[in-house]
Parts: sequence; C-alpha cells; structure tokens
Amino acid sequence: MPLWLPTIIYIFTCILIIDSIGSFAIWKYTKNPLFLKASIAWGANFINFAIHGAAQNHAQLTLIGHAFYFITACSLSSILCDVIGVKFPTKKYFAYGIGALVLSLGAFEAFHNYTISALILDLFIAFPMIFYSYKTFAKKTSPMLAKAFGVLLIINGLHFLDYPFLHDDPIGSVIGFSLAFLLSILISILLPSLILQMSSEKYTAELESIVEERTSKLKERTEDLEQTNKDNATLVSIVCHDISTPVMIANYSLSKLMSPKSNIQLSENTDAQKIQKNLSAVSEILRRVKEIHSVKLGKLEPQIQLHDVEPHIYEVLQMYQPLSEQKNVQLAFAVKDQNKKLAMIDSVLFKNQVLGNLISNAIKFSDPGQKIEIILSRAENEVVIEIIDHGKGIEKSKVDELFSFNAPTTTKGTKSEAGSGLGLPTVKLITEKMGGKISVSSDQGTTFKLSFKGAEN
Repeated sequence: MPLWLPTIIYIFTCILIIDSIGSFAIWKYTKNPLFLKASIAWGANFINFAIHGAAQNHAQLTLIGHAFYFITACSLSSILCDVIGVKFPTKKYFAYGIGALVLSLGAFEAFHNYTISALILDLFIAFPMIFYSYKTFAKKTSPMLAKAFGVLLIINGLHFLDYPFLHDDPIGSVIGFSLAFLLSILISILLPSLILQMSSEKYTAELESIVEERTSKLKERTEDLEQTNKDNATLVSIVCHDISTPVMIANYSLSKLMSPKSNIQLSENTDAQKIQKNLSAVSEILRRVKEIHSVKLGKLEPQIQLHDVEPHIYEVLQMYQPLSEQKNVQLAFAVKDQNKKLAMIDSVLFKNQVLGNLISNAIKFSDPGQKIEIILSRAENEVVIEIIDHGKGIEKSKVDELFSFNAPTTTKGTKSEAGSGLGLPTVKLITEKMGGKISVSSDQGTTFKLSFKGAEN
C-alpha cells in the first residue's frame, strides 16, 4: 500500500464526519427523518474508513469496519425506499448484518482466507443497495433523481463485491479506494437533493390534501348558506305577504274612522293619528322589503328601453310637490341644454324606486326655506341626473355605508321624519340592475349623482 494512502483515508474520514454532523444538524432543525438516516449513513461510513485507515493489516478489524458499512448501505437503501414508497425491513436487515459479521469472522477463523471472509460480508452489503435500486427502476412512478441515486448505489454495491479481490493488491487498493471516494462524494452531493425533492413532494401532497379537504368543507358550508338564504327568502315572502294584508286593512279602517263622515270626533293630536302614522311607516317598510326581495330573486327584472328622461323627472317632481310645499322646501329643476336626454332605463323603476326615493330623501333632510336642485345633463354617452340638497349633510363615517343593507343607516329627518334605512340600498340595487351608476358626496348638503347609458350621438 502506498504510504500516502492512509493519510488520504484520514482526510476522507474528516469529510464523512462533517457530512454526518451536517445531516444531523439539518435533522434537528427540520425534524425530517431522512436527514437522520443520512447522518447515520455517513457516521457509519466514517467509522468504516477510520478502521481501515488504522488497521490495514488486521483482517478481523477490517471486517468489523465493513460491518459498519453495512449500516451505511441499509441507511441509503432505506432513504431510497422512502422516496419510492416502499417499506424497508430495518429490523430484519439489522439481524442479517449481525449474522453476516459473525459468519464472516467465523469463516476467517476457520479458513484464514480474507477474500472468502470479506466476500461473505460484502454480499450482504451489496444486496440491499442493488435490490432496492432495481425496485426503483421497476417502479414507473419513481422520480428521475431517485433513479440516478439508484445507479450510484448499484455501482457502489458492485464495487463492494470486487473489494475482497483487490484488497491485497497495492494497485487494486488504490483503485478501489479512489472509486469508493468518488462514489461517496457523488452520493453525498445527490442525497440532499433527493431528500429535499421527496420532502417537497410530500409537503405538496399534504398541502393539496388540506386544500381539498377545506374546499370540500367550504362547498358544504356554501350549500348550507344557500339553503339558509332560500329558507330566509321564503320566510321573508311569507311574512311580507301575511303582514301586508292586516296592516292595509287596519290602515283603511282607521282612515274611515278619522274621515269627516265618521261620527267619532278626533282631534289632531289623538292616538289614532299616531297609530295611522306608524301603520303607514310599517306599510312603507313592507313595500321596500318586497321590492328588494323581488329584485334579488330576479322576479323584478327591469324592462330597459330608450326613454326621454326629462318628462319623467317632471312627473316625479309634480308627485312630490305637495310634500315639498308642506315642508316649505323648493324643488328647482334645471336642464343644461335643449337636446333630448335619452337614456336606457326602466321608466317605472326609474320614477318610483330611484328618483322618487332620492327626492323624498332630499326633502326629508332639508330645512324649511331651503332649495333642492335637480340638474339634468349629458356627459359623453351618459345621461346624468344630480339631486342636490343643502341640508345638514351626511357624516363621513356613514357615507360608505349608505348603500348597504346590513349597516344601520336609519336617520331621522329635520322634522324627525322616520325612515326604514332601506331606501338608498334599494336605489343602488335597482340603478345597477338598469346598468346605471350612483355616487354620493356630502359637504355642505348632499349630492346624489345618477348616470345611465345614453343614446349614441
């Protein structure tokens, strides 16, 4: 054996111990059991080379060193099995290793032939690496990195079968060690990549399983919510229908009692008038709820056609003129040019649910003596209607919630007029159903801006 070979062997053992400590540190940090197996593989290989470096001329010790490489072979084969999804029988191979070492030492004592003794042990070392590498190639789903690792293990296993024949040859020892050194380096380079790929695929599979499970739960919950919404919609329909009739009858009966023809004398401040006012409020709320409910269910589909908006605005203003006069609020309508303002709207919904709501709101929040401006104009291919009041305005914190059905936006008017909080959400819902847009700004007073698609110029 060359004098420099033991020194090289010691250097290689240092590399192996670094690999072993590094793999162990990664295992401690990641808790990935494959890195623990790698650490055991490199640690056992370190002991093997250390013994070979110290006891080249002591046959029994070199055989014991080989026995440590059996641990390396099993650890590397076990990692390969984990990657391809095959169970590695660790306990069985541990028993095989002890048996092989005893058999090998016994053969040496009996025959004093190192080649035969080493060959017995090396057959057991080579078998798991070659056998499980073959299984890797036989399994079609094995990743390419695992197959490359299998090639290295097969070459490594075959190398151990030639070791007994090269051991006593100085040139053979150098060649054998050089090949072992090269294979160990290549395996140490490929092994972390293989483990990380396997961990990544396992993590991806677990993540996909979690996503699939949560998607399934979300789907079930969505179905439950849809069923709840259907049940709630049915309940709303029943309640609105069943309450509307008795409220209407009560309101009608009370109106008859309060008419001049009635024999019952009622003053202006009687409880009867308060009851009638509250019944009217309930009727209005029920009407709004039914409108919203119809739109959301798709039962109230806008009949959108091209209409001249100006006459419709005049009609609504005439409708609310008595209310504005009663409160001493002026309604001022201005048209910016003489061209017809043709817009794509449902005329009934536009007048009653949209413009009517906005003008009644403007009256509600205006003080006596103030003016409400309704401005009709055209901007590019849109018809724009602005409803401007000069009342107290809207708190900035409430502006974003005005059109929400869920936010509590009910506010009393300047003369304590009650509201349902459903008017503006209904306006937005129906405006958008007609393909229009609505926005609001509030500083000194409040401006609601409606825009609808106009006729092409």
